[in-house]
Amino acid sequence: MAPLSPNTHNLNLSPDGKWAFMSPNGKVMSIADTSTHQTVRTIPFNDNIRVFVLNHDASLIYTNQNNFLGFQIADVKTGKVLHTVEVQGYPWRERWNATPRPRIPHGCPSHGIALTNDEKEVWLADGMNDYIHIFDNTVMPPKQIQSIKTTAGPYWITVGLDGTLAYVSSGDIIDMKSRKIIGQMKDEYGRTMYSEKLLDMLFTNGKLTRVANQFGNGLTPATPQHDGKGQLTHPMNVYSRRALLGSAVAVGAGSIALAQASPIPIIDCHIHLIRPNPPARRSLLGRWQGEYRAVVAARYRRLAEPLGIVGAIEVEASPWMEDNLWVLEVEEKDPMMVGTIGNLQPEKPEFKEYLDRYHKNKLFLGIRYGNLWGYNLVTQVENPTFIEGLKLLQQADLAMDTANPRPDLLEALVKVTDKVAGLRIIVDHLPSHASTARCRWEGRRGWDAARTGQAPAGVR
Repeated sequence: MAPLSPNTHNLNLSPDGKWAFMSPNGKVMSIADTSTHQTVRTIPFNDNIRVFVLNHDASLIYTNQNNFLGFQIADVKTGKVLHTVEVQGYPWRERWNATPRPRIPHGCPSHGIALTNDEKEVWLADGMNDYIHIFDNTVMPPKQIQSIKTTAGPYWITVGLDGTLAYVSSGDIIDMKSRKIIGQMKDEYGRTMYSEKLLDMLFTNGKLTRVANQFGNGLTPATPQHDGKGQLTHPMNVYSRRALLGSAVAVGAGSIALAQASPIPIIDCHIHLIRPNPPARRSLLGRWQGEYRAVVAARYRRLAEPLGIVGAIEVEASPWMEDNLWVLEVEEKDPMMVGTIGNLQPEKPEFKEYLDRYHKNKLFLGIRYGNLWGYNLVTQVENPTFIEGLKLLQQADLAMDTANPRPDLLEALVKVTDKVAGLRIIVDHLPSHASTARCRWEGRRGWDAARTGQAPAGVR
């Protein structure tokens, strides 16, 4: 399958699993189609290829090489080496070329490389000086910006599932934001683990639900990429400070990189959290006569995690002002919750005060206003006070959700966009005609009746 890359040593897969990147301890990398098992491209390098990683769409290869303290970047499409980046400020050539040559594991100055999940940085292992060197990957060629002294020789870097921790074969656990060593990996006897074969794994209810890639591949582009017409060809995923779910464990594993459950983290953008008390229960769809249960974050997580969902945005489910604060307090304690769409009324005199208060919390992303809770966007769009309130929302860079869009509501939204330029509007649910909306409501009542055994009059 790869005659120019015999005795393949490292195997890495593209995020979509379509391409297999195979490197021997030789100078030619072969790329194969996993569906046909045929080599489709080869890329020659200056020296023997060692550890390598891929960016988010497998269009770039970042690789260590023999006899070099640094890395090279190759373009997969053209098969050309774009950049050769050498570590600066840490003399190595004289020591490496001395006789006898220093005895370093793997027989090369650098054996270990990783991209941060957002691809903004390249982390490089320096086995000659016992350092991790960090490069700014938002510029080309990447620029060296910092170095971290390790407690032993580093020869592999594994990035954790949530992208906040780096597990280094020196046994060090490094916080990737502060760039400080925060712990050591230990075995059951308290001995430091120097393994290069690490996987970060997440178990939910005793079952394995997510596995990180042993190779430090990138997940999202470091900078937006444009098609020359002002359109994003690879829009950046927008993550909050807690967009990826943490809590995992590093364990020994095999040499082949395992594909993650989902190469793109899934954020559920519309869930409801219901406060478990009588007022909140009465406030949610008060006309619903069926059984109702409180919905809290822990219950949602149990359902969502096995599906690969790593974060959620809550949308208001109550007109009670105090429920805005309750949701924010819940989300502050739960790393899976990444934002909330609250309930404030722009036409009210107190709107600006509450907006200023909640806007200070980064989890507060906007408000919902439509035809729920007796609100009427169709009439309010002609209210100057309401429009001024929406302008404050836009100036705060917050969004307006709207619910249950009928034709008249959609017409009102068009008027809003005319009057409040730049306001982001999210339309919740699918547009519907009044008659189809009633059918859905009767269907919901019927479903509830079947669930509770209490059939409302007229529902079959």
